[in-house]
Amino acid sequence: MTKITYTLLILFFAFQISVGQDIIEKKFYKDKWGGPSIDEKKAKVVEYTIKEKDGTLRYEMRSISNNKLLRLRSYKDGSPVGKWISSNGKELDYDFQLQYIDKESDNLDCYILQGENGDKFKNIDLPVFPNENNDFRYFVQKQLIYPEICVENGIQGRILFQFLIDEKGKLTNISVIEGVDKILDKEAARAIHLSPDWIPAKMDGEPISLCVKMKVIFQLQ
Repeated sequence: MTKITYTLLILFFAFQISVGQDIIEKKFYKDKWGGPSIDEKKAKVVEYTIKEKDGTLRYEMRSISNNKLLRLRSYKDGSPVGKWISSNGKELDYDFQLQYIDKESDNLDCYILQGENGDKFKNIDLPVFPNENNDFRYFVQKQLIYPEICVENGIQGRILFQFLIDEKGKLTNISVIEGVDKILDKEAARAIHLSPDWIPAKMDGEPISLCVKMKVIFQLQ
């Protein structure tokens, strides 16, 4: 009976695969946390690796008993893309393009968050992050989820970002100046994207846009 149920679920899932998508691998696990793959007969969950027409690789982990989607990850050219479901059920949004800036061509006069700025901005009321005691770096660190694949491979480092706080306090134009790894870079950018509106910078009492630079650090314990 169990084998028949599983076969029916596989057929049902196959109908959900769109034209231009192929299941290229199946792995079986005892639970949604993964770990070493096991024999199909002992498994409670199955992970499908699906290749889409544009080259995106999607990993769907589903319950064998009811086909419920438990985890979802997608990568294109080694970078996270689309909507994810993490192992703890949290939804993560990587549905954005991340821009990289050549360090040599980076000539904007940006305010360095929690860094040395000299007197460059002495005539400007700087933008203020309204939460976490005005500490945006702390806010970002709280949002970060260290990617499992980076933990497993010992990947860590410091990422230098540049973004704009516009005259309405919106955080926009997120770019990487110095990256570490495509996956870590995208995860840090995802956390920055979650920023609420800031109190914008002002000059002579009028709101202005201001470029900001900030470091995000991933460090393994």
